[in-house]
Amino acid sequence: MLEDDNIFLHYQGETLSPNGVQDPDWRQRLYVPTSSDAAVVHYHRWLDKFAGGGVSWARDRPAYVPADRKELIERFHSHTEHCSSCTELLAISRNARRAADVGILLGLLAAACLDEFKLPCAAASLVAAGLKAVAEDTESKLTSGEYPPPRNQS
Repeated sequence: MLEDDNIFLHYQGETLSPNGVQDPDWRQRLYVPTSSDAAVVHYHRWLDKFAGGGVSWARDRPAYVPADRKELIERFHSHTEHCSSCTELLAISRNARRAADVGILLGLLAAACLDEFKLPCAAASLVAAGLKAVAEDTESKLTSGEYPPPRNQS
């Protein structure tokens, strides 16, 4: 997932381009060992030559404020809302959570009111609670990543 690198990229972006202006020593700070990195070098040269070391929209931003953790591991706006499969799964999990809430409530009410069906109704409530937990976990995974990201855990 993107959030594995998003935290690193956020802070590196500010390190290499403080307040939206490219660091004049970028040639010494960027290590680009392969030919596949040529586009990065050419882009930075272009910024130096034609954009005064940065793009104007980046210079108009307020002073640097570190992004908070939630912002850096956010998944909904960066992926889920644009992906039809994930959007569909999110809708299904939200509907399943609502249905589970109703199932828990009805199961508990029926268990309290119907003595002869007390055990099956209580079991149905437990199954609905399990469904709700799975739906909440799925929704959580579709809206934000974990911190620290899995690849960065030791």
